[in-house]
This record gives sequence, C-alpha cells and structure tokens, in this order.
Amino acid sequence: MKFDVENFVLLEVGEAKEGVRVKKEISQRIEYYTRKVAQRVTVHPVKKQPRSFKYRNYRLMLYKKLMHEEIRKHQEARLC
Repeated sequence: MKFDVENFVLLEVGEAKEGVRVKKEISQRIEYYTRKVAQRVTVHPVKKQPRSFKYRNYRLMLYKKLMHEEIRKHQEARLC
C-alpha cells in the first residue's frame, strides 16, 4: 500500500469529499497531529510496532507538511 501525495489533500471549508464529514480548524489539526505522534512514539523502538503503524510515519509527515502549507496560506490571507 502506497500513499499518493496528490490524493492526500486538506479540504477547504465547505468542500466535501466521500468519507469526510467536517473540515477541521487548524488548531484541531495540530491537536490531532500531536496526539498521533504521541501514540507513535510510545512504542519502544526495539519492540515490534503494531500493524497499523506500518505507514503511519509516512502519513504523519505528509499531514505535517500539508498542515504547515495551510497555516502559511492562512497567515498570508490575514496579512492581505
């Protein structure tokens, strides 16, 4: 299973995509990201990771990158 960056997007307000119910605010995205990272680092590096963690690190880094882009866009919009 490989994740495609082009298909991994953060939705704008009012946009709907199948399986997505509501758009999260940036503060909610930061909370979600930090919670998932905390779950990820609680597993000792020597122990075998749960199956669900197989692609989690990749998804988290991608989520972080896109979240930072959204924050930058939001800040630029506030400055204009």
